[in-house]
Amino acid sequence: YADVSPYLVAKAAQPPQPPDQVNRDIPPALPTAIEVKWSAVVDEIATGGALVTGYFVYANTGIDDRPVLVYDGRGNPSVRSFKYTGLVPGRRYRFQVSSVSTAGEGPRSQVYTFLAAAPPSAPMAPRFVDADAENIVLGIDPPPFDGGSKIVRYVIWYNYGTPDTRLGEFQDKYPGGSFPDRQMHVCDTSLTEFSLFNLVGSRDYQIQIQAHAACPEGEELPPHITRPETYPLCESQDVCTLPGAKSSIALLTT
Repeated sequence: YADVSPYLVAKAAQPPQPPDQVNRDIPPALPTAIEVKWSAVVDEIATGGALVTGYFVYANTGIDDRPVLVYDGRGNPSVRSFKYTGLVPGRRYRFQVSSVSTAGEGPRSQVYTFLAAAPPSAPMAPRFVDADAENIVLGIDPPPFDGGSKIVRYVIWYNYGTPDTRLGEFQDKYPGGSFPDRQMHVCDTSLTEFSLFNLVGSRDYQIQIQAHAACPEGEELPPHITRPETYPLCESQDVCTLPGAKSSIALLTT
């Protein structure tokens, strides 16, 4: 009888699935860079039966073109982030991530859209314009740096005008017997003055202003709107934004 040659046991494998989680650096560090992060593909079904050996990242130029390969991570499966640099502030960039194994490259993930922007800087402290027993008119100045994105709202933070409700000290304790900081969301960002209303006379109010830029994730949202009966306040406070630093505290009196 002739000798029988050795045999090889081969395991059939399919190209791996893409990562099921793709996100970005929050808060963003720079208006000209986006760091994309993704989850590992390790589940036997997701890997297709072969060891994942790396990941590809695809991105576009922020002008509605198709994503192209910008990162080849073959041979580096432990690297699960990529910083896309040299971006134009204010543009929204589209990303996809795929996995690679010995069976080849798998399908790309869904498209994820991220804004090239950083949090806006702190505005100047609110300026005193006028006051009466129930209102304080504030002067609002835009932040020196908008982070590369348009400012979509201002948030006015203020306390209750009493010594035991110092701004910023009670929010973590609420509702366990203490008062939270009060806030008003102003969506007409063209305003240079705003009237803080429903106050109590002869009180010293601590007040801060915070600028919010556009949402750093997803497609661009419609303009933040106000209702005529609440103008210039925002219709909703539960909207994705990129908040900046708060101004220093101004002490203003009714």
